[in-house]
Amino acid sequence: MPSPLGTVDSASDSFSGLSNETHPDLDSIASRLAIYGAPFSSFHLTNTSGISLPQRSRPISTANHLLAFQCRTYSDLVQRNSAATIVRILSSYPTMMIRRETFPPFIHPQCIRDYELDQPLLHPLDKCMEIARAFKYRTPQNSEMVWRAVKLEYERLTKEVCLPQRTKYSIWELLAALQSLLMYVIMRLVEGEKDYTDFDALLLVSMNLICSQMTDTVGGLVLQEELNGKGLSWKNWLFAESRRRTLSLYRVVGMCMHLETAKPCRPLPGYLDAPLPAAATIWNAQSAAVWKKEYEYSLKQRGKGSMLANGYLILLHAGVFKNNRAADWDDWFAAIDGLGSLVFVAASMVV
Repeated sequence: MPSPLGTVDSASDSFSGLSNETHPDLDSIASRLAIYGAPFSSFHLTNTSGISLPQRSRPISTANHLLAFQCRTYSDLVQRNSAATIVRILSSYPTMMIRRETFPPFIHPQCIRDYELDQPLLHPLDKCMEIARAFKYRTPQNSEMVWRAVKLEYERLTKEVCLPQRTKYSIWELLAALQSLLMYVIMRLVEGEKDYTDFDALLLVSMNLICSQMTDTVGGLVLQEELNGKGLSWKNWLFAESRRRTLSLYRVVGMCMHLETAKPCRPLPGYLDAPLPAAATIWNAQSAAVWKKEYEYSLKQRGKGSMLANGYLILLHAGVFKNNRAADWDDWFAAIDGLGSLVFVAASMVV
């Protein structure tokens, strides 16, 4: 199905438009990510030829079928500390969700409106802000009521998006639904296991169902205009970048907690081939003019080289790149925001 935003790359040629470089083999990354269950293994990982990763030197727990949201166990101290750091940072996200001015770095303030209708819209993010506020100021007396509201909301979203008699959601509403469900997943991570949070698997199934619906509607993760480096609008880039950030954060959470369910996401082409989180100056742009200026600057910095992809970051941690493309990595690290830092820490836990 054609993308409502433009032409999206296919699984077979997701690297072909980036440059003429020889690209690393991501099969070994796929095998490592598969150990983390549905949030990783259900994604199609592009098969290309080139560099292979060295063998893993730090084993991790491979126990299957554990309860949802149970902490992953790592034998390596560095990995355990990395997971604890990620959880600590994620714990601040519900507070960030309370105000549009402080949205967590996978939700752009402009996404509070529907660009297809070009008008403000009461959609899942508005409700998520209300629930985040209640969650922030919850007490032992009203916590059960907060989680009842979460349950009602994810049931409503699942019914409206996924059932045969579903409401017609725009792509922006689908994105908002996905982002709000991820916020509820993070809230559950913060809350811990309680008697009133006994719907973990259903929450994750809802997340995966809506993720699959998004894939059916939109397709892959990279717009053809991004590959060409021209003809890209702020609106289309914002949607594509927001979607990539949301899925990247879901995978970061999956590095720390078990998120496996009996209903995984539908395979999504080329997640490891997709670009790393964009520079903070591009992401934080509040107007099309500012975005265009910063985006064109990033293209100038990149020159004829390819975009740095998710899979490359794991290869960097593995020492495969060594001094290759050092300037590109310097530029990326100099420009990243909080989400980029989280993705970097999470990637270090794979190798």
